[in-house]
Amino acid sequence: AVPAILAVLTRDGEPIPQTGLRFIRSASAPLPDRVRAALASVPLVLSWGMTEAASQITVTPIGEGAHPGSVGRALGAEIQVRGTDGSELPAGEIGALWIRGDGVIKRYLFDRAADRFDSGGWLSTGDLGSINADGYVYLAGRSDDVINRGGEKVYPAEVEEVLLGDPRVLEAVVVARADDVLGW
Repeated sequence: AVPAILAVLTRDGEPIPQTGLRFIRSASAPLPDRVRAALASVPLVLSWGMTEAASQITVTPIGEGAHPGSVGRALGAEIQVRGTDGSELPAGEIGALWIRGDGVIKRYLFDRAADRFDSGGWLSTGDLGSINADGYVYLAGRSDDVINRGGEKVYPAEVEEVLLGDPRVLEAVVVARADDVLGW
């Protein structure tokens, strides 16, 4: 289910009955921490994907140790985290996520958005994130959503997650606001 459906199912704070459930899979958007906590009694499978990769790039294995905030490990695709200069970053560093593999498209029709592909067959996902030493992927946001506030990189998804951690906050959206000193 998409996180919005899971949020509705857990809104009243009652645990989801486990009867007949092997696991719940969440995909298509980030799963808020409070929804994840409400689903703690049921094994949860998270994934990250995109149409260009047959909708599946990573998945969290059932029964494996918890990696809070992770969307799992690569499934059928290679993943790299790259810096602004295009070089691969070490484990734990946030950068642009690039993918390649048999299930990943090689180009768009009429070579649209050709700049999203490199000569090695890698596709820029447009997502920002990191990969830990165990190969688990953590999403930080979208490259077009990063707010540069006086040189400090602010990831709206992280701020929204903090706001949503307050039980008085039902929904949160973080957007940039122009400032004469700090910029966007």
